[in-house]
Amino acid sequence: MRHFYIIIPVFNRIALTTKCLDSLRAQTDQDFSVIVVDDGSTDGTEDILKTGYPEVIIQKGDGNLWWSGGINKGIRHALTLAGEDDYIITVNNDTLYKPDFIANCRRVTEELPGAMIGSVLADKKGKIYHGGTVINWYTAKYRNVNRMKHIDDFASGHYEPVSVLVGRGMVSPKWVFEKVGLYDEKHLKQGGADADLPRRASLQGVPLYVHYDLVTYDTDDDLQNINKRTRYHLSEIGRYFFDIKSNAHLETRYWFARNTAANPFQGFSFLMFDLARISGHFLTNVRRV
Repeated sequence: MRHFYIIIPVFNRIALTTKCLDSLRAQTDQDFSVIVVDDGSTDGTEDILKTGYPEVIIQKGDGNLWWSGGINKGIRHALTLAGEDDYIITVNNDTLYKPDFIANCRRVTEELPGAMIGSVLADKKGKIYHGGTVINWYTAKYRNVNRMKHIDDFASGHYEPVSVLVGRGMVSPKWVFEKVGLYDEKHLKQGGADADLPRRASLQGVPLYVHYDLVTYDTDDDLQNINKRTRYHLSEIGRYFFDIKSNAHLETRYWFARNTAANPFQGFSFLMFDLARISGHFLTNVRRV
């Protein structure tokens, strides 16, 4: 039977990690393994997991892995354990899953063999804030599919073809990582890093879908996170463009455009439009005080 390997990179925030793990413990389908990559946490994460969650496989980092390095470390370990037909699921620790999530993963991977499949991201009430992203690769125009609708508005079996996938609840065949490679941990360490690999996979013929029977519930309400806000102070311009945790981080935007382009012209065009877009977003949402 197909086995799933769930990769969760963590740095502190043990309360969120245990809630995530508890939701996985409650799954009706238990044919999966969890690999937590603890990147130098200082809040007792390792000891708490060893005592309270002995089923979890722990991989340790030195505090410098960031998101993509942590995910890659977990994937590398999973590849040593996984069979040819097994799947890898990437998860963040600030998410929860209903008890049928793994059972649904099993069903949809049989329905869509050979595809990378993403989850719908929803809030605690089921309102969709990410139903999939469609991108024009020349104009950098993003369209968030079915945003602000409710997950119950969609019949079972509904899925959308998309341009990229995010790392929260992404389900991928093991062989995709062997064929395409891992995340770009050298250039894309944090914000937006998760979308790069699925795009590279799609350029090699791997279909990308978001399936609405797979739902990831976000539990992080930290509005200090610049990626969760729509209003800024002008003094935050440096943080917006140069903080590695910001999705508008300029170096990240450059490497994303370069890595995901089908040709050099497309990459240049995408980058220019993308820089204009994120700059316009910041300037039009600056608080006037």
